[in-house]
Amino acid sequence: MMSSGLPGRSLWISAGAGFLLSIGIGTLMMASTELVDEATFIGVFLGGVLAGQLALRPLRRAGLAGVLAALLSFFAYFQIVPALIESGIIAPPPEQQPDIYELLFSVVVYVGIFLALGAAGGAIGGYLRGLIRPPRVVVSGRCPNCNSVLPGEAVFCPYCGKRVQGREPAAHQW
Repeated sequence: MMSSGLPGRSLWISAGAGFLLSIGIGTLMMASTELVDEATFIGVFLGGVLAGQLALRPLRRAGLAGVLAALLSFFAYFQIVPALIESGIIAPPPEQQPDIYELLFSVVVYVGIFLALGAAGGAIGGYLRGLIRPPRVVVSGRCPNCNSVLPGEAVFCPYCGKRVQGREPAAHQW
């Protein structure tokens, strides 16, 4: 029987939450300041931080959650920015016709910036989550790593292999 796959779902849930925060903050900042690039970058970074905070696994998964949130945000801003321009909330950019190479270059640069900001935000969020983790209460007779019940004279946990503090191996008598 397969497990429920919670770590995979956690990745997408944390990326989705980061995406929603990114879009919300970025759109509000664009509407209030008309600084489109800066608003999207700040939104993506903060969305990455939230995604990293919510990821259940180690730092690399937190960074991946930030990258996914950034990638989702990049494509969403293609719909949001024109809608804000059309509704008159932000001013349209000056009229100029870039050639196809300039357009492709700017898309690649923006995707790179978004991914880097999302990864950095996710890594910072995952790191902060590790710093904020509450201390683990150690119960006598239980492993401090996996919380399994230990045999009386155990120096190492028989389940996870972690050395149990305060216990020394018995001296061999020959």
